[in-house]
Amino acid sequence: MMQAALADFLAEGHLHTHLRRTRRLYAARQDALLEQLDAQLAHRLTARPVAAGLHVMGWLEASVNDIDCARGLARQGVFTYPLGEYRVQRRLPPALLIGFAGTAAEHMARAVARMAEAFEQLEPGGAVEA
Repeated sequence: MMQAALADFLAEGHLHTHLRRTRRLYAARQDALLEQLDAQLAHRLTARPVAAGLHVMGWLEASVNDIDCARGLARQGVFTYPLGEYRVQRRLPPALLIGFAGTAAEHMARAVARMAEAFEQLEPGGAVEA
């Protein structure tokens, strides 16, 4: 039954419609995130558009420990993934993987403002202030 329903879904072109809609949705969310990161956090990180995926890299200053930074942000309810946890040797600058799939474009300004507030609580190297 499920396979027949899936076959009909594909044959009737619904998958293509769904993919077009979600590509537009996530492109708008990525654009909103990048705009807000540039407006609110350009002094902390640099991010560029990606052609695929649901995350952007927020490149940090070389002196920042991305793992400590991500942990400090997480303690304040802002969740990112540090690039440092995905490498054996450091070949790239420190960075945070920042997702945009779960935040509507119209809510991105507030989400990034929350991230900016959390960053203000971090010490210069990325750790949380005592």
